[in-house]
Amino acid sequence: MTECHDKKQIINDSIYLLCVLIIVMFGYLYGEKIIEHSGIGYIAVFLGCFISNVTVLLPAPGLLIVMQYSLLLNPFGVAILGAIGSSLGEINGYIIGKIAGKYIEFDKLVILSKFNRFPYAVIFLLAVLPLPLFDIAGILAGSKRIDIKKFWLVCFIGKLIKMLYVVWFVGNISDFIAR
Repeated sequence: MTECHDKKQIINDSIYLLCVLIIVMFGYLYGEKIIEHSGIGYIAVFLGCFISNVTVLLPAPGLLIVMQYSLLLNPFGVAILGAIGSSLGEINGYIIGKIAGKYIEFDKLVILSKFNRFPYAVIFLLAVLPLPLFDIAGILAGSKRIDIKKFWLVCFIGKLIKMLYVVWFVGNISDFIAR
């Protein structure tokens, strides 16, 4: 990649990260308004999770949005919209993998042996784990031309399980602290 492209990518990723942090701070500062106008909060969850997952190989704090807004809105709705936004954002990594797969040999990667045998299990596992590793699964899925609908569905199910666990955990912690 050229130096100009690298600078553009850094600027774009910084803007994405700033947007996510603004959404988190908005939820913190204006929680009562979000409760009154819940539609805005749900849109913020969806967009924030989408934006935080559009970045490739940059860990953006999308789970912070889910944590913050699950305390203000219906946690189940927050988990669903967070999972939809996150899994749609992950398609960016898939597209990058589809394009890069023409130019880069991914067959030399160790993880690829497991990915070739159990692609949907690897996608699911990486979607469930709260680690910034999922971009690798998206890139590999794109490079191997896995069906994008199946990729998104498995990603969504994994992200939904993760989001449900996060809102459950945050709810229990906040109840414990309130006692």
